[in-house]
Amino acid sequence: MQPPHQKIHTMKSNLITVSASSEFDACEVIYAHLEKFRSEGWTPGKINALVDGWKNQYEFIRNEEKFVLEFDMRPSLPMFSNEQVFTISSMMLTQPNALHIMRSMRDGKPIDQQNYFWGYVFWAAIALIIIYFINQ
Repeated sequence: MQPPHQKIHTMKSNLITVSASSEFDACEVIYAHLEKFRSEGWTPGKINALVDGWKNQYEFIRNEEKFVLEFDMRPSLPMFSNEQVFTISSMMLTQPNALHIMRSMRDGKPIDQQNYFWGYVFWAAIALIIIYFINQ
């Protein structure tokens, strides 16, 4: 929270048009733009998906500046098989591991599928050790 005496200067981006063949492709395009700001030290703030039914907005804050990055989704909307999936996916793009989570959703795989294998290996090894000691 900013002290009351500091004034936040707000800037808006030019509207970035997203032409993608699916909701997941659109999210990847947006993600690339968002990561540029994160890498420059901007902190994600509020996110608004499909404002007025066609525009996504992502707020970033750094020091006394606020920047709103806007995306025109109109060219992509007819290509989406499910707008709700796009809304959910696009709202999480500023979160850690967002790209991994989104790709897991796209591929229909559990988000932590890659961790399941090592979990099975670990618990199998523990079970073998316990069985070994019980049989001694």
